[in-house]
Amino acid sequence: MLAQRRSFLILSLALFLGLGATLPWLLAPWLPEILKAAGFKRVELVVEETGWTQLSLKDVRLDDTISAKRLSIGFSLFGLSSIDAVNLTLKAGTDGQSLTLGHMTIPFSSKGSGPVLGLPRIRLDRAKLDLATDMGAVQALVSAEPGDGSTKIRIDLASIDKVERFSSLVLTGIVTEDGPLLRFAGRLNDSAHRLTLNLQGRHDQLDNSGEANLILERIDFTPSGLQPESLLPQAVAYIQNVSGPLEGDMRFVWQKGKLESSATIGLHGLSFEAKGAKVRNLMGTLSLDRVWPLRTPAHQNFSVGMLTAGVPLGSGSFSFSIEEDGALSIKRASLNLAEGKLRLDPTRIAPDMTGRLDFQAKGINLEHLAPLMGIEGIALDGIVDGTIPVILDKTGVKVAKANLVTSKPGYVRYRPKAVPDALQAGGEGVSLMLAALKDFRFDDLTLELDGQAGGETTVFFHVKGRNPGLHNGVPFELNFRLTGPLDRLAQQAWGIVSLPETFEAIPHDQIKP
Repeated sequence: MLAQRRSFLILSLALFLGLGATLPWLLAPWLPEILKAAGFKRVELVVEETGWTQLSLKDVRLDDTISAKRLSIGFSLFGLSSIDAVNLTLKAGTDGQSLTLGHMTIPFSSKGSGPVLGLPRIRLDRAKLDLATDMGAVQALVSAEPGDGSTKIRIDLASIDKVERFSSLVLTGIVTEDGPLLRFAGRLNDSAHRLTLNLQGRHDQLDNSGEANLILERIDFTPSGLQPESLLPQAVAYIQNVSGPLEGDMRFVWQKGKLESSATIGLHGLSFEAKGAKVRNLMGTLSLDRVWPLRTPAHQNFSVGMLTAGVPLGSGSFSFSIEEDGALSIKRASLNLAEGKLRLDPTRIAPDMTGRLDFQAKGINLEHLAPLMGIEGIALDGIVDGTIPVILDKTGVKVAKANLVTSKPGYVRYRPKAVPDALQAGGEGVSLMLAALKDFRFDDLTLELDGQAGGETTVFFHVKGRNPGLHNGVPFELNFRLTGPLDRLAQQAWGIVSLPETFEAIPHDQIKP
């Protein structure tokens, strides 16, 4: 419609300035040439009627950009006064700052000012707009019904990419004229009314400035009900098993030829899985100073009730920002795990969400860490420090070669009710190791952890010490490993039943007296 306005302004000026003394019907043969002079290469149309204030066309085709079965345009010296279209189709593109319609680029906000043109009477019946955007191809079916100083609108939005990017949406609203101000209000819903965005805004025709505010009413995700992929089908590749509330608002401002955007998203206890990692009870408010591509101010502060990524990482808080290029800059992170602390130095994660997080562990209490392992019959005592590297790559999230070392003596006790099948046929060496582990007092202990989020985690134990009741307390060096889904077992802290674990003995050099 904006492109038509620009093209037919040329027509109206020609009428009033150059052809004022000529009969209107003389214009008809020249109309295709006028439009070609305006930049259209292919022009097909039939002129049905011309007049001083009215132009009626049928079978219109301007390049591959504009087509209509019938198009009636009312105009005056100052611009468009009405549009009435049947089977109107527009093909356009946008970069978020302007609209590209064929050979024309029309900014959403211009610096100029001019006379107040008034609200044109626009009548459309499901006019089709195919729009190419950075977020994929979108089709809008636009209906408009003019009234007394207002226009009712309905826009049906759908993703028309080969892969659906969002569920169908419907915008209903009204535009009213208040002197030089155009005010608009409406509501955006998905087809099942699970999502509601309330819209209000204004546009000042004198200086081409305005704003639009969208408020997202609270929605509640549940594992067996509404999920992000219900609204954004591709989200299932990034986030699953979401539960908890979400609400927010967005604001768009256009002035002095620039379009700016901002948003806030409130997370009040959201839980989810992402790339295999699990987040429980995430709380905070995300502020965006640009909606697309995403960008935030510095220091977005959040807290988390539990974070697991191959191994349990505990609860805590973190501060981050999304940078200009889409990278995630973590300013700080501090997690509480088993009476100890995990701290993360400033780290940058690439825009494709790959990188490395090296958590520094201090004062981890093995007594409180042992229950998170979910290994039946094991008890630990001691304090460990070290490093837990978390790797983010295309395969997901994993812990690689985490290393925790004791800072003081303690004990390992492994007393299962039944010896696992994998160990029952382990021979004399394994039997001696199990006997030693019934009450093993260590002087030195090192834990090495490797694990894939959502998969198995292996904990290697390297311990030096003795069992006072075995061979008169002779010193032993033991090397053994425990394998199990530790990050899943860690959910028992949330009242979830643990899954079965396995216990395997490293077959070489189990015991060194």
